[in-house]
Amino acid sequence: MSRLLPVRTHTGLSEELLHRHLAGTHPSRLSPALDAPDWERDQERELAARRPERDFVERERACVASLVRGVPTQANEFVAWFEGLLETGPGQGDPLYQSYLRRDVEAVTAQVAE
Repeated sequence: MSRLLPVRTHTGLSEELLHRHLAGTHPSRLSPALDAPDWERDQERELAARRPERDFVERERACVASLVRGVPTQANEFVAWFEGLLETGPGQGDPLYQSYLRRDVEAVTAQVAE
């Protein structure tokens, strides 16, 4: 089980700018490539990109920690809990949320049934 780490605030970027920044780093960070002659500089850029990403993820984890403490870890109990989100989960009344959740519930149920 992982533990929540202390979260530093990012350097003042708005959430939208942070997401744009992170998305902009993905092609160079996540595409297969051979080591470049200046690989140390590439590593420094990678680390610089990962810091705000980690801070963002840890902030989000801290926000939902209390909501997920009681989530079942056994497959059948998890599926029942997950299916229950259709009726009791956040986002009630949002058609997009309901559409995605129904699709995900069907996919999880199919996987457990296999």
